[in-house]
Amino acid sequence: MAESFHGDEIGDGAAGNVQGTTQANLSAAEAAALWPQIEEIADEKGLQLVSPAVNFCGGGCHETDPFAYLDAFFAACEGCRVDFIAAHWYACDRPALEWYLGELKRYRRPIWLTELSCGDGEDRSPEAQAAYMREAVPLLESDPDVFRYAWFSGRTEAIPNVDLLGASGELTALGALYVSLPHAERCGP
Repeated sequence: MAESFHGDEIGDGAAGNVQGTTQANLSAAEAAALWPQIEEIADEKGLQLVSPAVNFCGGGCHETDPFAYLDAFFAACEGCRVDFIAAHWYACDRPALEWYLGELKRYRRPIWLTELSCGDGEDRSPEAQAAYMREAVPLLESDPDVFRYAWFSGRTEAIPNVDLLGASGELTALGALYVSLPHAERCGP
């Protein structure tokens, strides 16, 4: 099982995805069965727990619906400790993102949007990525139920024009936009 460590948090990375070797590749029942081991590690190290990371999946997944996956996970893992809900979002539509966040709130835990970008739209040009970022970030910053979020990605070949960093580590135009956008005081400068 792939485990993700983020400072003082631990959880499953892309749990329901069965494609590739970088995913946890676990059904909700499998993740729930392993969760006590994750809890034990977290308790020993004083870590908070992030749920298995979910997203809508067109195929190659144990469950294509993130809510069905989380519902099955929580049903199989009754009483398990989960401090945050982890999710990915790749649609290029602010109203849809707003809806998605609203649906994730049913789990009554702070939301950690661990991957966000305009990856599923027809127009994934640099201009479309920047326009979507300008719409999505203020929404995420203003939602008190969003604990953290992260643009996907620093560098990737998986989605065109989403890179925040260039080949030698310098900020791309999109990266410069990302760091220039207003952020909540809780994050600091």
